[in-house]
Amino acid sequence: MQRAFAIVVLAVVALSFGCKNRSNRPGDTLTCTPGESLAIGCTGTVGSVCSGDPEMRACDGSVAPSACSGASVIAQNDDAEPGVTSCPLVETTCPASGRITVAIDGAMGADFACYWDIAHGNDTHADGGLGGD
Repeated sequence: MQRAFAIVVLAVVALSFGCKNRSNRPGDTLTCTPGESLAIGCTGTVGSVCSGDPEMRACDGSVAPSACSGASVIAQNDDAEPGVTSCPLVETTCPASGRITVAIDGAMGADFACYWDIAHGNDTHADGGLGGD
């Protein structure tokens, strides 16, 4: 009886709060079609949640998120619309490798939350959170 009650409680919690962390998404490496346009961000345009002051960098997929900095960066953004939002939006092209790495940090060590998404070409359904996931 206690086990059945515990299962019901866990199911209610999962349904109430969802199974995904919608406040933050760590860096990741994703596949893409070489040469296609990409929009990556947490501005509400392609992403779902942003607060604080996140900063985003994109690198070739051969680079790990933790190493996506300096000369390996192919695109970066701190504030998509300075004075309007401190949420980043990176627009770039998929590298020849067919993989893109996204790294996200707080600008100058600032606290942040950024659940980012990526839109491929003219795709209206981004990977990772749009469309009611």
